[in-house]
Amino acid sequence: MISLTVLIPAYNEAPVIGEVVRGCREALAGQVSDIEILVVDDGSTDGTGAAAESAGARVVAQPINRGYGRSILTGIEHAKHNWIGLIDADGSYPPTAFRDLLPYAEKYDMVVGARTGSVFWGSALKLPARMMFHQLAEFVTGQKIPDLNSGMRLFRKDHAAAVELKFSQGFSFTTTLTVAYLSEHRTVRFAPIPYHRRIGRSKVHYFRDTLRAAQILIQAVAFYNPLKALLPFVLLQAAPAFLFFVIWFIGGSTRVAPFAASILLVGACVTAALAMAIDVFRTASRKK
Repeated sequence: MISLTVLIPAYNEAPVIGEVVRGCREALAGQVSDIEILVVDDGSTDGTGAAAESAGARVVAQPINRGYGRSILTGIEHAKHNWIGLIDADGSYPPTAFRDLLPYAEKYDMVVGARTGSVFWGSALKLPARMMFHQLAEFVTGQKIPDLNSGMRLFRKDHAAAVELKFSQGFSFTTTLTVAYLSEHRTVRFAPIPYHRRIGRSKVHYFRDTLRAAQILIQAVAFYNPLKALLPFVLLQAAPAFLFFVIWFIGGSTRVAPFAASILLVGACVTAALAMAIDVFRTASRKK
């Protein structure tokens, strides 16, 4: 059995944090050799830290609200054990779901709780963005991703410290973590878990955080796989170039078609060369 630090980033979750802490301890009793419940109080103003301590957690308090991702990084720095179990403080993830993840812990670098049910997919407004992000992340990594940004997962502290997490310290942190592990060819297991409606008001700002998540994924594509990032731009130039060459060949415009085709073809070649150069540079930099 592994020793586990349960990491709970929390911001103004006083009404429910005690229940989550006690639930984690009860759910993991006899499942791990040693357990630490670590709550990172991210500048709460409602007594979240005190409520967590009363429930038996060790609390690391941040003096100001620094964000979800920064809270996780702070927790990783202060964790007692190498294995970390991440769970949200809002009651949306049942602590008993850790039992579904633990059997895979020593076989994989990270085990992600893949949420199921209608609450996960959300409203008709959120569904298109969620599906789009999933498709983009799968394009980046070349792998199937059942749940891109699950807030419940197991991972090793030393592995997470070595992963290049360049982009996000906000709500998109778990998205970055998933993409980083898969892009760096670490082993990831997705295990289905139940998911409930959160207790209290959500801290997520839908439009702002959706745009931020889109930015994170675009940055991830460019960072982890620049060839894939620029490939669409190569095709957008090469396809019309081919079309103009066909028009010229069959006797169309004798001036515009060859000129446009040449310009587009040169642009496609330059873009492709740039993508390959970036890829070579990044590979060489990582080997140093």
